[in-house]
Formats: sequence, structure tokens, C-alpha cells
Amino acid sequence: MMPRTTLTIILLILYVIAIIAIGIWNSKNDSSEDYFLASRKLPAWLLAITFIASWWGGGSAIDLVDHAHKNGLSSFWIYGVPVLIATALMYLFSKGIRNIGTISQPELMSQRYNDKVALMLTIFIIIFMVIASAVQVIVIGRFFHAFFDIGYANGDILGTVIVLTYSLFGGFKGVVLTDLLQFVFFLFTAIFLFYFTYSQSGGLDAVNMTAVVKAKEGYTSFFSNVADNLAYVITFGTSWMIQANIWQRISAAKKGSDAKKMMLMSFLAFIPLYLMVTYTGMFSSVLYETVSENGIIPDLISKLSSPILSAVLFVGLCSAIMSTMDSLINTGAYL
Repeated sequence: MMPRTTLTIILLILYVIAIIAIGIWNSKNDSSEDYFLASRKLPAWLLAITFIASWWGGGSAIDLVDHAHKNGLSSFWIYGVPVLIATALMYLFSKGIRNIGTISQPELMSQRYNDKVALMLTIFIIIFMVIASAVQVIVIGRFFHAFFDIGYANGDILGTVIVLTYSLFGGFKGVVLTDLLQFVFFLFTAIFLFYFTYSQSGGLDAVNMTAVVKAKEGYTSFFSNVADNLAYVITFGTSWMIQANIWQRISAAKKGSDAKKMMLMSFLAFIPLYLMVTYTGMFSSVLYETVSENGIIPDLISKLSSPILSAVLFVGLCSAIMSTMDSLINTGAYL
């Protein structure tokens, strides 16, 4: 059988070719609105998927699992609750955001105030996009380092080059369609790892027993140590609602009612998706005494007995990280 690393590289190359082809196929744009908002013709369900893909990314795939391994069910408050708060707030304002009709937030600030205010907002958004993209670069660098046994810096460069390459084609519509493909890959990966850790660990009974043995009080309680996370929840739950990449998706809706539908579908989807990732981390507490150096998820995938399945899941996790990166890059470009 073909070596695991060789098989993974081939599958990754085919995957990159596929998403580049999608971008090229949708590269015709007659105006800035075509390029950055896909002419406001995308259906609500497709925009919801690209919204989910942009937030349910590298942090969910690796960081939340590691947190849940240590802290249990209350880790849902770290990512899940802030995302739900932000989504709920944007649901309330989404119709108004869509009906304004501007292409970007700085353009809105310029119309409401002046160009200086718009410039300040542009600077702050770019700073945020750079930092947020850097986080994803770190995640994908760790992942490539763990899976291919290459240098961390080389892993960063490789992952970033891949995303930049396919992001050059297609504009926002290309990003949305590649996000759809990436979401399918990552959803398969997340469901498989949830089932795998559940079956290998012995389920919630084994998790409870392990928590008792390790004296982890409140490990299976949703409200354990909530006070420790409240400042984080309030701060990020309210600040994430002004993310420019999410406003871009709201503005791309056909009409205000479609924007509200998109936010409602996303809100309902985030609940099971983040719970699934949280429980994956809890099940892994039975399988791992401590979090491995490169994270539990990369370690799980690299040690699967089937090279084919391992390669597919590797691409699935890469797709989650890349979907967040390409959204940030595309949004940063249209400021």
C-alpha cells in the first residue's frame, strides 16, 4: 500500500487543484460588487454555510478539543457561547445591515461621518484581519509540522501559500463555493472523530469515571466555573458581531429577509457543531492522559490504522483552517 505521507500529499494536491478550479470557473466579475459580494445573488443557505465555515475553523478543530480534554463540558463557553451571542446579535441587526446597501464597513462610516473615520476603521480592521490570519497560520503550521514531520516555519509557509494561491481566483463567489467544499470535508472529519473517540473511549460513562479518578470536579457540568469565562464571553460575544467578514456575508444576501434567514440557520447549526467538538475533547480525556505536544486532533489523525482514512481526515481538518484564512484574506482585500 502507498505510504501514508505520499498518499496524503497526493490527496492534498488534488484538493488544492479542485478549489483552484472552482475559483477560476467563477472568476468572471464585472464590478466590485460582483467580486466582493457575488452580485448579491447567493441563497441564504449557501451564505450560512460560508459563515459557519469561517467561524467553525482551526480553533474549533484543535484548540477547543484540547480545552475540553482538560476542563470538560464547560469549555463550550470558550467558543460556542460567544459565537452564539454574536450570531444572535447579528440576527437582530442583519436586515438593517443588508438594506444599507454599502459594500464595506468603511464605506458606511464614510457616508455616516467622514473619510477620516473610515480610514481609522480600515486600519483597525486590517490589524484584526492580520492577527486573526496569523492565528490560523500558527494552527496550520502546527498541523503540518505534526503530520509531515517538517519544520514549524516550513509548515506555516506551505499552508499560507496554498491559501493565497487559490484565494487569487474567483473573488467572494469563489471563496463561498470553496467554503462549501471545505465545510463538507470538515463536517465529515468532525463527525468521524466524534464517533471514533466515543467508541474508543467507552462513552460518557467512561468519561465520568475518568473525571472521578482524576478528581476533576464539575467536568461534565455545563455551568462549572462559568464565572471564570464570563468576561471572555461578554467581550468576544459582542466584539465578534462587528467582524467585517461576517458583514460581508450579510451584505451579499439577496434581501434583508434572506440575511435574517442566514443568521438563524447559522445559529441553530452552531449549537450541535460546537457541542460535538466539545464532546470529542471530553471523550479524548479517556484516551489521552495529557494533551500531546501538537494537539489531540493531529495526533489522532496521524495514528489511524488506515492511511486512506488518515489522509482524507487530514484534508478535512486542513479545509477547516483554510476556510477561515481565505475568508479573512478576501475581506481584508475589499476594505
